[in-house]
Amino acid sequence: MRSGVFSILLWATLLAASQADAAGVEARERAAKKACLTGDEAKGVEILADLYIDTDDPTYLYNQGRCFEQNNRYEDAVGKFREYLRKAGSASADEKADAEKHIADCEALIAKKEPEAVQPILPKPEPRRPEARIEPEPPPPIPPGPKAKEPTAEVGEHANSPAGGGSGLRVAGIVTLSVGAAALIGGLVTNLQYNGKVGDLQKSYDPKVNDSAQTYHTLSVAAYGVGAACMVGGAILYYLGWREGRAALVPVTVAGGGGAALTGAF
Repeated sequence: MRSGVFSILLWATLLAASQADAAGVEARERAAKKACLTGDEAKGVEILADLYIDTDDPTYLYNQGRCFEQNNRYEDAVGKFREYLRKAGSASADEKADAEKHIADCEALIAKKEPEAVQPILPKPEPRRPEARIEPEPPPPIPPGPKAKEPTAEVGEHANSPAGGGSGLRVAGIVTLSVGAAALIGGLVTNLQYNGKVGDLQKSYDPKVNDSAQTYHTLSVAAYGVGAACMVGGAILYYLGWREGRAALVPVTVAGGGGAALTGAF
């Protein structure tokens, strides 16, 4: 009699636990479905991943693909449908055909989303006809004038006035160096943001925080590249302007006339 009562109590306990587990799974499935339909695919896919880990049922992989497909993330959806086909060895032919149809639909939408660039056909330019060349008339001969005096090397005051050549290149170099410095500072700031996000992920994983961290990492790498290129280019421009400014053409006054002299280092 006691053995029978114990068996009944054990059976009732197991039945209650089974019903509680079924209710918990149903509640989680409902939450995942709601998240996918309201545009929060990250949360819905995360709940479905937990359900797959707990039950090892590949149907949850298929549902992850449907969640991505409903939210226009077709590349991720194709990956989940293919993973479902690899894991669902006992699925029926109709179930596998349904997954293949979803893969084909997603790939078609991806192709529409990224159309191939069509190269325009440019018309061939017409050959240019040679223009008739008109030879200019020779100038009349210049009558000989009085013999010029031999110039004496008397350099006037203007010999010491240097020309400010190369200033444009130096200004361009300074501006480019400033842009490079700003880009390097921006790269440093975004890199600090990335390190902060990585620290948050180590404490608690969050898909949105992970996406943000990857964005900061990409921005920091791009800023470092632009900053380094601008710093090198600015230094080259400034050096070329400085070198050009060292040679100058200055006017020279001599006895009985004038002229110009090229001064500076080469």
